[in-house]
Amino acid sequence: RLARTSAATYLWVADRPFKTYGELIGHLKHYDPCEDEERSVEEIAEQYRRSWMSIQDLLDDITLVAGEFYLTLLTFFIARIGWNFLARLIYKNPELFDEALAKYAEVSRKHVEAWSKTGIKAFFSHDDIATELGPMVSPEWYLDHLFPLYRKVWQPIKDKGMKLIFISDGKYTPLIDGLARAGADGFKMNPDARLSRSDLTEVLEKYGGRKVFSLSVRQETMVSGSEEETASELRFLMSLAKQYNGVFVHQEFEPASFEAYYKTWVENRPR
Repeated sequence: RLARTSAATYLWVADRPFKTYGELIGHLKHYDPCEDEERSVEEIAEQYRRSWMSIQDLLDDITLVAGEFYLTLLTFFIARIGWNFLARLIYKNPELFDEALAKYAEVSRKHVEAWSKTGIKAFFSHDDIATELGPMVSPEWYLDHLFPLYRKVWQPIKDKGMKLIFISDGKYTPLIDGLARAGADGFKMNPDARLSRSDLTEVLEKYGGRKVFSLSVRQETMVSGSEEETASELRFLMSLAKQYNGVFVHQEFEPASFEAYYKTWVENRPR
């Protein structure tokens, strides 16, 4: 059973009709996610347009407000059936999961098409595909089963010439080549990812100046590191932003280190 609050842009799980893995298999054989989204593309677009314009009009030319869709593909199933069942599906019943993915991809594309009709210039597609240490399953699985669906889901945005930025929790750098081929114009990497400086250097040497990147000081550094460790990591990110056009720095607020972070930002932000 799915529900949506009056302000929500997507459905969320309120109750699951299965308790065991066997019940899940039976459920998926008859499940059609298209039945959970009966609105037309035009109806969804009107909701997104009102939501987007209310923020963009408020901020005017201070910043560019992007569209976003949170439940692109895998995240829907993470929320819908839970991690344990999802892992078992991928390994034990891959054909059934492929069918379910393809069905939900039609719903996801419907929302992306709706966003393409709103007037936005940039779009964020969110999907949690990695843990803090790396991809959740083999990179080959993503290439064969997930990324071809991304191409179809993202097509309405790409056809309009809008910039598409991919965002995921975790360390998904091993998957960036496949994401770029699928159509991603940029990547937002969240603070939970355990990315080394060599990880970022390798990616930026390949894609810096050609793709958009939004980077942050690692969460473990902000929470447990010293002020100097926080400052050093931020200076490194800012050096990448000065070296490559299209690199941004974002950060979640962590009281322990934020004063040192902000001071370092102010001191180093001039080009």
